[in-house]
Amino acid sequence: MYKNNSGLITKTKTIEYKKGLSRTEKLVRKTRYYSYTRPLPAS
Repeated sequence: MYKNNSGLITKTKTIEYKKGLSRTEKLVRKTRYYSYTRPLPAS
């Protein structure tokens, strides 16, 4: 039962992580788009 439960927790965390990743990816794409249209100062 414990093994099964920890597997479930890992699955949920993976899903949350993937959701966050896709969110970050969208943000990165937006940022890249903006940096192409409006060059950003090198940081």
